[in-house]
Amino acid sequence: MKHSLLALSCLLLTAPVLAQDAPRRDALREGQSNRLLTFAQIEQHLAAWKQKYPELIELSTLPGKTREGRSIPLVRIGKPGQPEVMWLSGIHPREQQPAYCTLRFLDEELAAGWKNGRCLWFVPMFNVDGKLWEEGHKDWRKNRVPNPDGTFGVDLNRNFPVRWGGGREIDSTWNDSTARPGADIFEGLAPLSEPENQALDAFFASHPNLRAFMDIHSPLREILFPAHSIAPDHARYLKIVKGMQQRQSDSPYSITKSSPGSEPAPGVRGGNSGLTYTHAYYSYGIYGFNFEISIPSKAKGVAGRYPAEREIAQEYETNVKEAWRFWLEAAGELPLAQHGTLTLEGPGTMSGTSDKPLVPGAVVGWTPPRLSVPRSYAYAVLTSQDPAIVVPSEYRSFPLKNPFTLQVMTSAKPGATVSLTLHLWDSERRHSVYRFSLKIAAP
Repeated sequence: MKHSLLALSCLLLTAPVLAQDAPRRDALREGQSNRLLTFAQIEQHLAAWKQKYPELIELSTLPGKTREGRSIPLVRIGKPGQPEVMWLSGIHPREQQPAYCTLRFLDEELAAGWKNGRCLWFVPMFNVDGKLWEEGHKDWRKNRVPNPDGTFGVDLNRNFPVRWGGGREIDSTWNDSTARPGADIFEGLAPLSEPENQALDAFFASHPNLRAFMDIHSPLREILFPAHSIAPDHARYLKIVKGMQQRQSDSPYSITKSSPGSEPAPGVRGGNSGLTYTHAYYSYGIYGFNFEISIPSKAKGVAGRYPAEREIAQEYETNVKEAWRFWLEAAGELPLAQHGTLTLEGPGTMSGTSDKPLVPGAVVGWTPPRLSVPRSYAYAVLTSQDPAIVVPSEYRSFPLKNPFTLQVMTSAKPGATVSLTLHLWDSERRHSVYRFSLKIAAP
């Protein structure tokens, strides 16, 4: 069946029209002849949904604006009161599969009457500024903030607070560091420095009935979820990702390597940091997933990000459509996070204890104050709101066996105070939050 992604009157244009209409100014020179959808076309598609399905579609925007002052489109599909879940597409605008596959999938589900019983919040293009730049320029991943060294852009999927700065060592996958402004994986000058990320964070905070979140990417063949979780949540994650794998008919995607009750080793570690789905889960209790859409040829790099439309369509039919249908059903049954009331013992400020002074350049083990009801805690996640201290080993199980690792930047100023947040979770998914500050010591 030929499927359209642009039909302003009836949502029924044939697929080749999309590729033919796509802008090709620099794309051809860069070997990117398969750019499929412009931001304007995506917005037109949303408007057509609203016209055709007014009882199911509500169009709005995320709170706030992009770095360049644009709105970030948000769609609610379904009816209030149904279990709420969320999809996000386009955090990296050069990845073509997410917009194509999400619009195609939702077209089909809407045409069938949206019978899944879910209320889906959908961000079709999160990185609007980056997308508009990508349409007229080369392979572009980041937003468009000017950096101090004259380069542009922050990788919005490295700018969230959980383990922000944890990739400052060389990331072997990229052979680069998240601290380098010119890098494709540049984390920004501080956690949540980018208004786009602040907008998504505000949405999470204001939607306590949101059960699950999926960030959609390409071209890797992966279904990812947080690597560290307690046994009940780990079982829930495995049930969903393995169920998705079972519905993939052509080389099911790999999943996160994990074990229940595990935690990261003390010390500095590289790898992905500041991600959407780990932030959703550890900071808000929203079950977070990352779905990487591949293509039959399994190409990576530019070829994997700008494949022929026929390859995306084939991958959609074999490995995406049924997996997503299962996700919508299963994710809507996940338990909600609850507010907690647990406290920490000890008078005065919640400064905890450190195994060495917090001087610039130090790597410190930090332990929180004693817990008032220690048997009730399952795990804790520590985040920093200040670039002076990063938390590369952010997750700890209870009873506490290892301290949290704090890495004090060499640029930290003695006497400065640094704001941190400790997220405490019990076995019933009750969430208590403690905000406190630590002071940088003189060498």
